[in-house]
Amino acid sequence: MKVAILIDALNQGGAERQVLNTTWALARKGCHVELIYYYEIDAAAPGYDHPAFREARVTCIPKQGRPFRTRRQEAAIALLRTADVVRRRMARIIEAHGVTLQQYNVLRIIGGAGENGIPTLDIAERMIERTPGITRLLDRLEARKLVRRERCPSDRRQVLCWLTGAGQELIREMSGPIDKADHIAVGDVGGAELDQLIGLLDAVRGEGE
Repeated sequence: MKVAILIDALNQGGAERQVLNTTWALARKGCHVELIYYYEIDAAAPGYDHPAFREARVTCIPKQGRPFRTRRQEAAIALLRTADVVRRRMARIIEAHGVTLQQYNVLRIIGGAGENGIPTLDIAERMIERTPGITRLLDRLEARKLVRRERCPSDRRQVLCWLTGAGQELIREMSGPIDKADHIAVGDVGGAELDQLIGLLDAVRGEGE
């Protein structure tokens, strides 16, 4: 069996030691192991003489000298990385309640529409992440009895959506954890910095939405 193990750096942490131990154990069991790391090893760091380096193939990928071509590229990549971090932080809290981020977003939008309901197409337009599969999302939520759908009496082409009692209860139950998730998502940014961040993000999105 061939195994490739990738790690950012081999320094003095316990995680790095665990990676080396795993590499060594797999190699001793007859696996063809390649250990790949991105930075040069500090010769004084524990693990430099680890037996894993004798048992496995070791590949070092030199650190990139100019990681970004321009400051705009650096900013764009920073935005993508930040969005991923925020998404994962939110998902950990939301998914503990049995719904995905997208499903919660749908429930939030429908709940905000109130007693009049909201057309399916309007939900799709208000989603944080645009998805062509809004009907499938609603199918799953309806199967769980969290939403209900009806044809609009005045326009049979439209399908209106409402939260059921169970859907409303779930939103109420999640309000506290969601407040916590919002706080965790932006870290220690607050006050004037938070206002500035919101303004900058609005400027970046511009009319692209």
